[in-house]
Amino acid sequence: GISCGRICYECLQELCVRKLPRLALANRLWVGEVPQELSILTLLERVLIGLYFLVSFIIKLYPQKK
Repeated sequence: GISCGRICYECLQELCVRKLPRLALANRLWVGEVPQELSILTLLERVLIGLYFLVSFIIKLYPQKK
């Protein structure tokens, strides 16, 4: 058989009925390689130049080392 690695339950269900998963990269979600100039931007700069405005972000904060 063909091995595809890990796959979420929702995607597996859609693939079993021969549908393209909603969050698949092949569903026009792949934007290509990010240019070096854009990869160094801060989160705020990315939000300001983005085409779409996300409502929320989840940011993991690490404790300071003493």
